[in-house]
Amino acid sequence: MRLDPRTRGAALAGLLLTALLACTPATEAPNMPDTPAARPAQNSQDTGGDAMLVLTGTLRATESELLDTPTASNWQLILQWLIEEGSEVETGDAIARFDPGGTQTNLHNTRDRYEEKRQDREARIAQDAIRNMELELALRKAEVNYKKAQIDAAVPRNLLAGKEYLDREYRLRQTEQGFKDAQLDLLDHGTASHARVSEIDIELLELRRDMHDLEEELESLTLRASRPGIVLYENHRRTGQPVRVGDRLRATMPVASIPEVDSLEVDAWAGETDAVRLALGMPVRILLDADPSRTFEGLVDRLGSAGERRESWGRGTYRRVAIRVHEVDPGVMKPGMSVRCEVEVDGMAKPALVAQRGDAR
Repeated sequence: MRLDPRTRGAALAGLLLTALLACTPATEAPNMPDTPAARPAQNSQDTGGDAMLVLTGTLRATESELLDTPTASNWQLILQWLIEEGSEVETGDAIARFDPGGTQTNLHNTRDRYEEKRQDREARIAQDAIRNMELELALRKAEVNYKKAQIDAAVPRNLLAGKEYLDREYRLRQTEQGFKDAQLDLLDHGTASHARVSEIDIELLELRRDMHDLEEELESLTLRASRPGIVLYENHRRTGQPVRVGDRLRATMPVASIPEVDSLEVDAWAGETDAVRLALGMPVRILLDADPSRTFEGLVDRLGSAGERRESWGRGTYRRVAIRVHEVDPGVMKPGMSVRCEVEVDGMAKPALVAQRGDAR
């Protein structure tokens, strides 16, 4: 059977088109951007009407011992030494030490002044003792002269010439006054000597107090732990970076802290769409990133009422979620550890209950 030329051309064109389509590779679907690793929450697929909401967070202590820059003679102190962050310490262990140069200089100068004043006191006591001996000797002489004058004046007047009798009376009055003056001189000297020594004693007491204060200040320049725990650095108020050796710090500026491990909780974040599915009291399964084989139980304790921008996570806003840990294991759980939290939430979104005890901070 012979085909019409037009029919045969159409059939050949169809065969060529079919062959061309068969050789052309299938078009790939466009790549979708991956979820950033820092995204704080991810949803798994619903199972049986429930969904698993995964939050990432870190362990933090709600209670801790804060170690501040001590108050010293200098308005700024240089951090001379700082224990390595994360070190475990016991009560009394040194954590940080500030440059003691200025305090040591003041203490050295105060000790020198104290020693000089102490020597002045000893010299004054010795000089007053010598003067006291001289006055006592003068008093004895005056007393002898007075008694002698009394004996001479006791001779009856009719046995003596008129002038000699008058001379003896005059000498008696003169020696009596000399005896009284010698008594007063000795008494005055004793009073003045006591006053001078007492004045020096007051100065010595003030210097001793200054030395004691400087010694305590010198001791305070070494920050020590008042309880066992792990040391974490605090941020410098001006730079916002963790403090480091060489920083100049003012009094009361924080240096380091020792968290109370028993007060550990999880500080997590949830996007706005995930946060509305959370409610207070929801059970949470907590896994340590450092040891995924260990799991802990907890519950949603507080929810932030307002979203916050997290620049590294994009343009969205996120709400803070505080998760209470039922049983803390201090042997493996440390402040700053990253954790993964799994929360079973209802598949249907519903408003979250805002924490009545205050927003998560």
